[in-house]
This record gives sequence, structure tokens and C-alpha cells, in this order.
Amino acid sequence: MRRYIAGLAIVGTLLLSGCTFGSSTEKELSNALSDMSNAEKDYRGLQEELNSLEKSEQATFNEMMNLTQEQKDELKTKLGEVEESLEKRLEQIKDEEASMKKAKETVASFDKVIEKAEGNTKKEVEELKKAINSRYDNHSIFIENYKKLSEMQKDLYVKLSDEEVDITVLQELVGEVNKQNDVVKESIESFNGSTVKVNDIKEKIFNDLEKE
Repeated sequence: MRRYIAGLAIVGTLLLSGCTFGSSTEKELSNALSDMSNAEKDYRGLQEELNSLEKSEQATFNEMMNLTQEQKDELKTKLGEVEESLEKRLEQIKDEEASMKKAKETVASFDKVIEKAEGNTKKEVEELKKAINSRYDNHSIFIENYKKLSEMQKDLYVKLSDEEVDITVLQELVGEVNKQNDVVKESIESFNGSTVKVNDIKEKIFNDLEKE
């Protein structure tokens, strides 16, 4: 029953290029990317605290698993701690979701860049916009999976507070939580991978623009 949660905070962050503007397309694209990055500021700021909450909650959960049935008061105290931590995490995820939705709204500004761009640059910016939208779609999937995991964890905590609950029921619940934990990790990997792709496409565009 030990595995439970571990390191679920996202690490995918957009990187901005520091460049000397040689064309209006280059400047407008840089501005669009800056607006998007600024909109993600809250999301980035939440990652460290969310990761800290997860690690602390994991440690408390492990301590709970070492308690005996006679240590009811201590179990009750630790249950209160993990339940409080869970609620804080859900608030963090809610704020993260809002930040990323706000950032996604800025993607519309890429249409103006695409409209003015020409030739290969136009195709590259279109590819960048597609990759960015895919990144936000992957983040939405992560949010959905994370919320589902949190609800399962909340159910587990309720069961742990029930003195009459069967150990087999708890083992099954932990097994389900661990499976969903793996689903969340997969969605994080997809999001991080899509962030790498966005950064790679962006770097290629600016390198090509500098050569022109």
C-alpha cells in the first residue's frame, strides 16, 4: 500500500529567445510568445509549492501506514493533515488550470503573425501555433486526470478513517490510486514532451529569421 503519490508536479516551461529583431514578423512573433509566457506566470509559480505539498503528503501517508490500530489519535491527526494537504493541492490545480486557460486565449494573436508572414516562415508559424494548441490540450488532459486522482485519494482517506473497513478494500483502493497515479504521470510526460516540441519549433523559426 506504499506507492501512492510521488512527484506529480509538471516541469514543462516555455523558453523565450533573446534576439535582435530583424523583421516585423520576428518582433510580432516574439511579442506573441511573451504575452503567452506572461499569462503562464501564475502556473509556473505554483509548481514548486505543489511539488512540496505532494512530497509532504506522501511522507505523512507513509507514516500513517506504519501506525497500528491502537494509535487511533495519531492516525486521526495524520488523516487531518493529508486531507488538508489534498484540499490545498486542489486549490493549486484550480489556479493552475485558470492560468493555462488564460494563456491559451493568447494563441489567437498568432493569427496576425501568420497573416503577415510569407513562404516558409508562414508554414513554420502555422506549425508552431498547432504545436502550442496541442500543448494546451495535453495540459487539459493532465488536469482532468489529476482531478480524478484527487477524488480517488479523497475516497481513500474517508475509508482510512473508518475503523470497520476491511483491509482488502483498502488494498484495492490503493491499487486503483496507484494506477491513476501512473495515468497522471503519463499525461505529464505528454505535456512536457509537447513543451519541448514548441520550444524546438520556436528556436528553429528564430534561427531561420536571423539568417534571412
